[in-house]
Amino acid sequence: MAFVVCGTGHHGLVRAMFATMVLARPVTSVEWMSSQSPNSFILALHRGSLDTSATPAGVDLGPTPSADTCASRCTNAPSCQAYTWVGPNVSTTYPGLAPYDSHCFVTNATGLRPTACNPTGCGMVSGWRVSSPWPTDGFDRLPTLWFGANETGVDSEDTLAMLGRHAVSGYAWQQGISTHGGRHSEVAQAEAAIHARDYLDSVGNDRTVLFVYRQLQIALSLFDVTRTAAANPANNHIWMHDVGNESNICRTNQPWGTSDPYWNFTEPDAVSFWLDEFIEEVCDEHAAYTTVYIDEVDSNWCGWWTRPEGGCQNLSESTLRSQAVATNAVVRQTVQKLNDCGIIPVLASFTVMKGSSAGGIAGQNPCTLWEDDLVSALDGLVWARFYEQWPDTFNMHHAGGIPDRFAQVISNGILESKAGIPVVAHTSLSNSPCVNDTSPPVNGSALDTFHIAAFYIAQSPSWVYGASNGWTDNQYCWRAQYNYNCGHPLGDAVRTGPYTFTRNFTRCDVAVNTDGLVGEIRLKAD
Repeated sequence: MAFVVCGTGHHGLVRAMFATMVLARPVTSVEWMSSQSPNSFILALHRGSLDTSATPAGVDLGPTPSADTCASRCTNAPSCQAYTWVGPNVSTTYPGLAPYDSHCFVTNATGLRPTACNPTGCGMVSGWRVSSPWPTDGFDRLPTLWFGANETGVDSEDTLAMLGRHAVSGYAWQQGISTHGGRHSEVAQAEAAIHARDYLDSVGNDRTVLFVYRQLQIALSLFDVTRTAAANPANNHIWMHDVGNESNICRTNQPWGTSDPYWNFTEPDAVSFWLDEFIEEVCDEHAAYTTVYIDEVDSNWCGWWTRPEGGCQNLSESTLRSQAVATNAVVRQTVQKLNDCGIIPVLASFTVMKGSSAGGIAGQNPCTLWEDDLVSALDGLVWARFYEQWPDTFNMHHAGGIPDRFAQVISNGILESKAGIPVVAHTSLSNSPCVNDTSPPVNGSALDTFHIAAFYIAQSPSWVYGASNGWTDNQYCWRAQYNYNCGHPLGDAVRTGPYTFTRNFTRCDVAVNTDGLVGEIRLKAD
């Protein structure tokens, strides 16, 4: 599904996101399209004469030339939800149209989305749906990620030109670290974002979404606000302590030479400080960026504490569970606060949905809680999920080994796409050279086909793909695999075995086998 995002410049973009967002909610019931004509339905919306609780409904306005045209149908109508839908079976109602042509839908109930059309009309169903945090071209081009950093200062114009080729671009914690001596990271990242936004505005680029880096698991000394808090003994109660050794604050050693404490979100003062000081700072400074990457939202509860570098070794399962539940509640409050000030968070998660364990694999829950719990906690908010090593979850350790683990993560991605959850999938690479042209790779090339093939298997229009071996600018460029253009999917992915998946597109056919990490993208002749 491609949701409407419109507006001029990044401020207009944020306003449009919140004016037209389709909120997420659990599946409850199916409603059919309104029997009113499209014009009379919209007129009733504008007059406020429709009871949205009693008559949840919508209309299909037919093929739309652009998302902006669709969005304009809801201008000055607060209860109106307008968005484009790129979905199967539209051609059933409109013979002659391709199955994935874009239509404009307008509803009077948040969370309502179109489902399959038939000769009598299009259905509407409530379900897990999150509006896209960034402009999407559906499947017309591969949306890509830039997640770099310049350790010595702001980026050059040449670097910014490359950054601007990507759909979603931002700065890692390494930004300005040499210049600022491992401190003042919020200042260094804000400087870089402002510099980048000024450049993008100067060249008329209002599509690239900018983000900065923050961390939820640990009170990083990189940031002034948390470094000051950690140095104050009066705040010792807001950090995690080892069970049976209350004097031992759980800490982890950092590459910049400090030992930083872990948040204890079962402590109300920790929650208050995080929201009122740390997140409030993000809201106050975000003029140049509309998205924030939040690292390791659940890594603590996904196997980290079983490692020596986890900081504390005596945490019981009940302690881990109470911390996980408390953290999910804080994530809910965090996303709500960020949404309220016009920011979309990208959450680095390491968990998976319960349904991903099916399919004949040795599936498992790698974390204390399933991803379903996190999704439920974020009901009604706008966010995206981040994979650091797609298709993997970093701390996930299967008894069945790599084939089972990777198959489960791909299956999880498919579930997230069906749930409408936007995803940023980052992967490491071994053979994906930088290129200057836009020619697609040839069939049978030895590029890192497995990772991007797995991406295409699970992809929805609001997914973003990026590949690098690090988080600094010199690790990012325009890679040959970014030139793949598979076009529109001809249907959902098909699981042909425990480890094998296929999916067909208008311009290519994709296959993946996690037993051997084999991926194939076969381009079709024009």
